[in-house]
Amino acid sequence: MMWGIIVAAIAVFGLAVPGAVTARDAMADGTPVPVGIPGNWHLVFDDEFTGTTLSTANWSTGWFGDGVTSAPGSNPRECMSPSEVAVNGELDLTLIKRKSACGGTTQPSTSGMVTTNGKFEFTYGAAEAKIWVPGPAGTDTIEDWPAWWLNGQVWPTDGELDVLEGFGGACAFYHSQNRPAPGSCTSGQWTGGWHTFAVDWEPGAITWYYDGSEVWNVTNATPGVIVRSSPMYLVLGLGTYGGPPPTPVTMRVQYVRVWRQPVTVTYSGTIRLTQMGYCLDDRGNSASNGGVVQVWRCNGLPNQQWQVMSDGTIRINGLCLDAPDHGITNGTKVQLWACTGRPNQQWNTRNWRVNYTNPAASNQVLDDPGYGGNGTQQELWANTGTRNQIWATN
Repeated sequence: MMWGIIVAAIAVFGLAVPGAVTARDAMADGTPVPVGIPGNWHLVFDDEFTGTTLSTANWSTGWFGDGVTSAPGSNPRECMSPSEVAVNGELDLTLIKRKSACGGTTQPSTSGMVTTNGKFEFTYGAAEAKIWVPGPAGTDTIEDWPAWWLNGQVWPTDGELDVLEGFGGACAFYHSQNRPAPGSCTSGQWTGGWHTFAVDWEPGAITWYYDGSEVWNVTNATPGVIVRSSPMYLVLGLGTYGGPPPTPVTMRVQYVRVWRQPVTVTYSGTIRLTQMGYCLDDRGNSASNGGVVQVWRCNGLPNQQWQVMSDGTIRINGLCLDAPDHGITNGTKVQLWACTGRPNQQWNTRNWRVNYTNPAASNQVLDDPGYGGNGTQQELWANTGTRNQIWATN
C-alpha cells in the first residue's frame, strides 16, 4: 500500500458479489475462526476494540514515528495524527480537511493510522479484519483510500500484502519486487455495512477472501510474484485518492484477527550425504544458540535426528538450522539458533538438495566443504550439483 503513488498493475475485475457479514464464525468453544477459509486454525492475535482506548500493547499510531507523522508513499496529501484515531467499541480512523505539518511540509488533510510494527508480526497464516468502508450506502464507490495491509520491514523485498485498498472499489495487491505489482479488484456493493476482508498467506501461495469468498490468488508461478517468508506486521489507515477528498469520512473497524496453522513434522530422521556415509550432526548435542552444525559418520545417535517442519524449518533439540546474520554468501557457516520464523531459517529438501529458500539467496544450498570427514562444519554455497551437496532424508 503506497499512498500518493499507484505502483500496481490491476488484473481483470472479479465477479464475486459481497454479502453483509452478520455472524461470527467460531469453533464450538466460541473461539473465532476465519470466515470461509478452510484450515486447522489457532488464534494468535485478536483485537475487538472493546472499551474506549487503543491498546498500546497491540498498536502504535502513525507511520514510523510518534505523534503526527507522514503518510506512506512518495506523494501523500495528508498527515497521520493520533487525534484521528478513536476507539469506542470499534476502531474509527477519520480523514478530515485540516492542515497538518509532518515530514517537513504542510499537508491539506489529517487522518488516522495504526500499525503493530514492533509489537506483533507473523509469518504465514490468515489475517482478517471486519470493516465498514466509507462511501454512499449500497454502492460500489468507496470514498477516499481506506486500506488494510500487511507490511514487511524492507520494502519490497520483505513483501507488502494489500488485503484491501479502496481505489474507488475493493482491490487487493501483492508487492514482492521493485516493479509494478499484480493486483485484482472485486466488484460489488461494499459500502453501507460490515464486510470481512481476509488473506491466507502460505508458503508459495496467497489467497484473498472477501466476506468468506475467494476473490484472488497468487503463487510463485504468477508473473511478478515471489511469495516472501519474512514476518509482516499489520496496518490500517485512511488516505486520500483522486480529487479533493470528501471529508470528514471514517473507516470503521470492528476487529482484527490473525490465525496460524499448527506446525507439523513432515520428516524425522537423519539427513545424510548420499555418496559419503556422513550425516548432518549437531556437535555436542547442543541445546543453545550458536550450536555448531557439522558432518559425522552416521551413527543413529540423537544428535543426528532432525525434523523437517511444515513451516520450512529444519530442527533439532528445539533449535532451527540457521544462517547467521541472514548470510547469503558462499562460505556462510550455518548454526543452530532459537526458531524465529525469519527467512534465514527457511529451507526445503527437494531434488536431493537442502535448499536455502531465503528469497535473497535463491541459489544457495547446504554444502559440505570437506567432502566428508568427521567434524567438518557445514556452510552455504552456490548450487554446483557436486556430491558434497547431495543429501537424502530417507
